Amino acid sequence: MSYSSLTILLAYTKPMEGVSLDLSLMSNEDNPEIIAPEDFDCKGWTVYTQEVDVRTELETDGSGAYLEIEPGQTFYYSRVLEEELESPTLKIDPADRKFSVWLDDNLIYTDCPELDNQIGSVTLPMNEWDRTDSISISLPMDYHGKTLTIAQSTLTAEQSGSNTAFPAQVTHMKVN
Repeated sequence: MSYSSLTILLAYTKPMEGVSLDLSLMSNEDNPEIIAPEDFDCKGWTVYTQEVDVRTELETDGSGAYLEIEPGQTFYYSRVLEEELESPTLKIDPADRKFSVWLDDNLIYTDCPELDNQIGSVTLPMNEWDRTDSISISLPMDYHGKTLTIAQSTLTAEQSGSNTAFPAQVTHMKVN
């Protein structure tokens, strides 16, 4: 490669800064396209409820929402972190939900430290207000290949009347 070719290549190539991977299950669009549940891209997540050792996977409606959850029931979503990023940070957009987060069953974040915070036994309440800031969680450098599990609160029957779980927007990103 000649010097001039290298100069042109460097001029139009940017280093990988500010890389972020959208791991969200829900669409960010105002009118998300609902597709057949079997064609929905779950981005490696398994969404489920768990009571002690009884785990029940939830079915998607094809837009990123999950069906047949009891109002007010905490649900979980879990995936193996296969992406390799420098200075990894997890960002969750919480709205009025509360969360507990584990990496390979080790608690790394919770909104409710007073609770048991064991996968399968946590019951998270809702916030009384919407948060304006995202939750940012620094992941350890050896996160690659580990299982990330997020527990999220849901609205009670009085608040929603719905049996649908809406996972929060999750981004796995490199901090500059």
